[in-house]
Amino acid sequence: MTIDDVDYETKLVVTEWVMKHIVEHAIEGGSYRYLIYERLGFGPDAYAPLCNHGLTISNEFSLKDYNI
Repeated sequence: MTIDDVDYETKLVVTEWVMKHIVEHAIEGGSYRYLIYERLGFGPDAYAPLCNHGLTISNEFSLKDYNI
């Protein structure tokens, strides 16, 4: 299955959910593992596929210094 197989409404709901969790991670901080296992609810099989972008989010994307 690819993202092209998913209907528009499902894509919208999933994208909103992911964005919410990414912003929470940016505000509260945490490790890459915390992001994928605790915030997003994936298992160990997700470590490698999500690593590239997930590490960037976890290591570089921080909103702690902003009044959000």
